[in-house]
Amino acid sequence: MTIEIGGVIAAALMVVAHVVVQQATVAAAYGVLGPNAYIGIRNDATRSSREAWQAAHRAVLPVVGLGTLVGVGLSVVAIALADTGQATASATATLVSALLLAVTAVVAERRARAVAEGLLGDDDRRDDL
Repeated sequence: MTIEIGGVIAAALMVVAHVVVQQATVAAAYGVLGPNAYIGIRNDATRSSREAWQAAHRAVLPVVGLGTLVGVGLSVVAIALADTGQATASATATLVSALLLAVTAVVAERRARAVAEGLLGDDDRRDDL
């Protein structure tokens, strides 16, 4: 039996990625992390005010939470598969975890934008948002 160390490392990095996204979302939702240029769901609508930033991130907590739960689960399965030498299955589980992270990010950004735009008044709403 061969341990596929590359598969273990890739899956472990996916665990870290999912958890970092989840923790950043929680921090932004509860005001620990304010609007900024680096971390969080950053678009004109979410960064228009602290209220919009927090409301947008609170709105996506369920999506990000579910994505994290499933993504970490897939990554743990990938680690277990790599540990048993099943490289193809491990790589597949890691790839699905990565795709899930991307889909979660897209869904969260769209939901966050809608919530933040809903908080903007008609005078504040811009066509380029």
